[in-house]
Amino acid sequence: MIDAWQLYALLCLLYLVECMQLLRKEQCFFRPQGGAWRYGEAAQLWGGENRRLLLSEFLPPFAGSFVARARWSAGEAAAAIQAGAASELQEQLAVYLRTTRFLRGLCALQFLFFFAVLPLLAAILESSLLVLTILAFSPLLSAAIAWQFMRSAKRLRFSGSRAASMVAILAYPPSSMRCFQLLARGFFAVEYPLTLASALSVAQMPALIERELRRRRYAPDAEKGAAALQLIAQLGELARRHNLDPDRLPLPEAGADGRCYCPQCLTVYDVLRETCIDCGASALPFPQSGATE
Repeated sequence: MIDAWQLYALLCLLYLVECMQLLRKEQCFFRPQGGAWRYGEAAQLWGGENRRLLLSEFLPPFAGSFVARARWSAGEAAAAIQAGAASELQEQLAVYLRTTRFLRGLCALQFLFFFAVLPLLAAILESSLLVLTILAFSPLLSAAIAWQFMRSAKRLRFSGSRAASMVAILAYPPSSMRCFQLLARGFFAVEYPLTLASALSVAQMPALIERELRRRRYAPDAEKGAAALQLIAQLGELARRHNLDPDRLPLPEAGADGRCYCPQCLTVYDVLRETCIDCGASALPFPQSGATE
């Protein structure tokens, strides 16, 4: 027969499953970490050919992970940068955090009840009293979370099924602890990642600009056009604002045998090549001296 601690271990496992999100390979995400936001791409995560698993933050205080599209055409990206939407996105972020404040607080309270209070009570109370405690408090917390979720979903114009979300929140405690993620996932889904990274004050911003600039500048000739040239110029301006010289990007480490490198993905080759095997960009020989392009 399964004892209380085995049920507790099962609850922990089910909760961790609820913390996972299934992303498409072409998506990117912004995950809270250490009081700041960190950027990542689904292609770097573990998973199958087209779907990858993201483990969101599982300890309170909760904020939620935002998911967006990683690949944009040059025209779309140039229009997004020209619009200068970072300040608007900061206002939207403030609205999200303010609207979901009580919801995220209730989710944290539910988390503490199951993973901090119940283990203490299990060591003190008899099993029958423990069951009564769970039956008394868990439905009340779930009902409060469901009510606050509906209020937040209405204000944030949640596009998912509210009825299905309500059923999951009321019937399944691990889902009620993570319902705020339903609101966060698609909140910035249609925003350009660099603009969103600027709004979230992501610490990797200079590295993201450099990588995007390399990808656009050294793309195969077939991918270049007026929109691509405009985007490259805009990325150069962004780079200067973050103390990065767009005309003197850092070189990869050549090592003892490095002969040439890919300026787009920074792959180093020990023989001279015309194109990069990984991304198809034109390879460049290492200069005799200096450390920048």
